Formats: sequence, structure tokens, C-alpha cells
Amino acid sequence: MKTITSLFNKSILFASIVASLNMFGQCQYELTLLDSYGDGWNGNSINVQVAGFAPSSLTLNNGSSISYNIGIGLGETISFSWQGGGSFQDECSYTVKDLFTGSVIYTSPTGNQMSTSTPQFTTQCSSTGTTPCLFTSPYLESFSGSNGGWVPPSSQFNTGSINSCWNRNGVSYQWVKAPFPGSSPNLGGPSADNTNGGQGFIGSWSSPFVSTLDSITELITPYISLDDDQTPQVAFWYHLLGEDISRLEFSISTDTAGPWTAIDTLYPNTGAFVNPASPWHQVYYDIFSYAGDTVSFKFTAVREFGSLYSGIDSRISIDDFSVYEDTMTCDKPIKVELASIGVSSAQITWEPTSASSYEVQWGQSTTAPIGSPTTIVSANQFNLTSLAPNSSYTFRVRGICGTGNVSEWSEYVTIETDCGAFLAPWNEDFESSDWVVPFSWFDQGDFGDCFLDSGNLSFYWRVSRTPYNQDAGPNTDHTPSGPGNYLATNATGTTTPANWSFTTPWIALDSLTNPELKFWIHAFSKVTAFGTLTTKVQTLGGGITAVFDTSGAFQGTQSAAWKEMVVPLNYGVTDTIRVIFSYKPKVLSNRQPFSVDDISVESASSCPRPKYLRVESVTSNSVDLRWSTGGALNYQLRYKKDNSSVWTVISLNTNQT
Repeated sequence: MKTITSLFNKSILFASIVASLNMFGQCQYELTLLDSYGDGWNGNSINVQVAGFAPSSLTLNNGSSISYNIGIGLGETISFSWQGGGSFQDECSYTVKDLFTGSVIYTSPTGNQMSTSTPQFTTQCSSTGTTPCLFTSPYLESFSGSNGGWVPPSSQFNTGSINSCWNRNGVSYQWVKAPFPGSSPNLGGPSADNTNGGQGFIGSWSSPFVSTLDSITELITPYISLDDDQTPQVAFWYHLLGEDISRLEFSISTDTAGPWTAIDTLYPNTGAFVNPASPWHQVYYDIFSYAGDTVSFKFTAVREFGSLYSGIDSRISIDDFSVYEDTMTCDKPIKVELASIGVSSAQITWEPTSASSYEVQWGQSTTAPIGSPTTIVSANQFNLTSLAPNSSYTFRVRGICGTGNVSEWSEYVTIETDCGAFLAPWNEDFESSDWVVPFSWFDQGDFGDCFLDSGNLSFYWRVSRTPYNQDAGPNTDHTPSGPGNYLATNATGTTTPANWSFTTPWIALDSLTNPELKFWIHAFSKVTAFGTLTTKVQTLGGGITAVFDTSGAFQGTQSAAWKEMVVPLNYGVTDTIRVIFSYKPKVLSNRQPFSVDDISVESASSCPRPKYLRVESVTSNSVDLRWSTGGALNYQLRYKKDNSSVWTVISLNTNQT
């Protein structure tokens, strides 16, 4: 049976299209017709059809919206089909809300993007009136295909729709069907679903256009009967990649309206999710005590707001949710994660199972360690030594429950050993692929391995390729043969820390007899007063010593040449050092008064080049020059006329002429 009524100014008016006297069907939906301009649908219409009944044609005669209540009976199927027929179709759209759950289960695109030959949305009433959408075990939801009601958002201004038997809660943070609107690789989430490489999964998404900052969003399954199960189990796959992800909580409840009971809390464990292509991980839980009962499950995504992304990088994703009878004879290890890491060692752990021992497989790789060495261990942890520093390894585990009885392999985790000391001579030009330039000056970008930064959200050294604007910074890096990267100071907040810094890796001076530090500076700004740039050297196990500082401009234009700084280092071959570049601002500004490029620690030349060349005086036909000697006794000076390509070279035995 079906019933359709229209809502005008919150009062109910029975429409002439009522097909039966059963006004309150076992499933109730609210269809809302919307017009973005506010002058009605201009002759366009939509058909609403329940299987076995003639379609009903509905429209919006004037105004910006009208809502119709529609009731259908158990087992009946209802379809919503755009008919068009009028003008200004790009102003028209509609939504369908499940009045039992209060959730919008479908949001259409605009009329000019809708088909007139096939329905946009179809759903079946599976509600009993008291137990909505009751299913039986085994139950599987793969979140794939729009026929199941899983429709991704068409833009960042809507949240698409989910299956009508599922429920979601949230405003600015919401569970949506993938792909995420406005997706970009640096905002986390998986690159594909768990099963076929498509976008058949659901995840929590932060709307950039809602001012309310929800910290949680909930996703609730339909009721599932376990009447025919003796040893029921629930399982799903998850992917937790994002700087703002706090945790994923998983709970269970029964149809007696009791409280939610926590089953587990999952965290973005180290090693499991290092990039969007990292494999999904599965968890499963015995729910034997609920055999014969009817249950529902709740996923609660929890995010934080502490990173540079301010809560946006929080895409908690799940796939292939299932409830079934447990038939495994040897459980697969789950929650494989990194417990500790060093320069040459690592420890991984996992949830213990009923297995008598475990087989661990590992390899120096970033993919599954298939064919790599294995080791048998009796406990749910594994220690490995003699690893290479600053290197990637993958691990996976399976249980051994008896002769010929082994579990599936776990999903692999990826680890990266800590950085050891680099052997000098050492240099960094910021051109390798691990230095990632961000999209805007409100983001720091990605630093290279083994570098540290002071970590402030609003004041930092930024990976840069172009200047902030025409008033500050260089127009290119010092050696623009590669992508042209350099590091620049940047401020986006109003309360500045005392200084902000970046620190190089540790550098062993074993092979240097006369070490020196070199780096190139560009310091230009029309509008920002210069603060102080300080360079310090820290010894391993020792103190920190300032070796250089400056607070003035070095260039007069953006295109002026970078200047090299050469700092002798009074350290021996047994020392290991790292260099700290620190900036203390004089005033708050989001311009870039200082930029640094091409840092190196190497042996000084046996014949050091002169430095600090300066002009003492100028006449109409002469110039007085001076420079620091660097230790040499004789010099060559070359000069040329502006716009000439011919150099004149003279030899000197003094540091002035």
C-alpha cells in the first residue's frame, strides 16, 4: 500500500494522489522538491511509483521547496524518477528522507544531470514497524553499487545517500560513500576499496563548508538476527590514514533498546597505514554470548583538531562488514603493529590467538614480503635486529595451530628504521621526492626523512618553490636544475613562538680533517621587518653552540643572486653533529623574510676562496674593494663592464685594491 501527502507550511494536506486509506505505511519517507532560484519547477516534474501501482506525478508550483510524506507497506518497492518537461532544469533537485531514522537517504543532482529513462533512486521497505530492516545471519555489506542506496556525494555541498537500513549521525563530520568529494592525496583515506580496487567503501568525511566542528560521527547497522547461529562472529576491514584521526570505536546493542556495549577501539597503529595504497586490515570478534539474539552495531569515528589540517585529515574508512557463523579452525592474527623501532632493530606485536606458535615473514621492501625469510616464534611478538638504518621493511604473521593447520597470513605492516648518522661529506638541496611542496602557504608541506622541525601549526619553515608574493622571497631556488625547492620561513597565526626551527640529520665527521658548514641565503622583503636568523651546531651527547646569525637583508630584489655563507667548524673526526636553523621574528607577518638552500658539511678547501667582498669607496674612474682573505697570500681579481662579456683579470698580493 502507499500513501502520499504534501506538506505546506508545516500543516498536512492530503493530496489527490492518495492510493489507499493506509496513511501510515510501515515505512515512511519524506520527498522534498527543491528549487535553487525560488520560483518553482517551471513545468518540470518527478514520478513516484510503488511497484504494482500507477506512478504519481509531483511538482513544485512555486517557491523554493515542498515536501511530500509517502508511506508504503512491508516488502513494497518505491522508485523516484525525474521526468523533466520544463525549463531551468539546473535549478531543480530533490531529497528523500527515511522518517524512521531521520536520515536523508538520497540527494539528487540537478535536473539537467538526471536521466528521464531510469529511476534515480529505488528502495524497498523491509521494516516490521517495530524492528526496522531486520536481517538474518549470514549478513554482508560491501558498500558497493548505487542500487543498494550507497550513493557518493556529487559535490562538497552534499553528503550523498546511504542504504535506507543503515543510519548515520553528524553535521560537519559525516559518514559518506566513497569517493570523497574534493579528494586530494594529502588528506588521507585509502586509494581504493578492499576487494576490487574500486570505490566501494564508506568513510568519515569532514565538510569544509559547515562551521560546526563535530569531533565524532556515528554509523549504525540494521538489526541482524542471530537465531540460527551457535558461534556468531562479526568482522570488517578498516583503513585509518590521516593526521587528524583519533580512533574508531566499535559497539554492539540488542533490539531490546539496551545501552551500547563497547567491543573494541581501533587506533591508527604505526606501520599499518603509511600511504593511501597501504593494505586494508581486518578485525573479527566472537559474539558467542549474543547467539539467538538480535543485534545492531555502531561505528563511531573520532577525530582531533591539532594538525595543520584542523580536523579535515580524518578519513576513517570501513569495508566488507559481515556477520556469520565462525568456522575457522585457526584464527588469523589481527592488529599487527609496530611496538618499538630503532636505528637497526624493531619489535612488532599482534593480538594473541589460540595458535600454538606463529610464523613471521619479513623483507626489506614496501610491498608484501612474499617469498622472504620466515621465523617461528611462540609468543605474539617478534624482535628483529641488524636492520639497515633509514630503510623500509614489511612484516606479516600467520598462526600455526597444528600439523597442516595454519591460518591465513595477516595483512602486512610497513616500518621505517630510525635515521643513523650520515657520513660526511654531506649535502641537502631539497630536491628529492620526499620534499613535497604544499598547495598553499597555509600548509608546511612534507619534510625529507631524518629532518626535524619545531612543529608549530602556524609558524614554520615551509617547503617552497615560488615566493609568497612579489614583495618577498626569491623567484627561484639557488640551483634551479631540479624542481627548484628551498625552505622559507612562514607565519599564518597571531601568537608567535619565541622562534621556529628546522634541524638536519646527525652527520658523522669521521672523514673530514677541516670541516666547514656551507649554506645559501636569500633575504628579501619590501614589507616585513627582518627578524634574526641563527645557525647552531649540536654535538651528539654534547651541547649546542651558535655559529652564525644575521638580521638584515641580503638581497634588494627577488631575482638577486643567493649568497653563500661559509662557517668553519671547530670539531674533530670523532664528533657527530647536526645543524639547527632558527628564526626569531621581529614582527608578525605571513611573508618570508628568510630562505635557505643547498646546505653542506664537508672539508674546507686547502685554498679557501675569499669571502665578504665589499665596496669601500667609488670615484668616477676607480673603486676601492676589500675582502676577507681566507688564508691565501695571493689573489686574482676579475672585472668587466656592465653588459659586456669580456672579463679583465689582474693578479694581487693583498686583500684590497
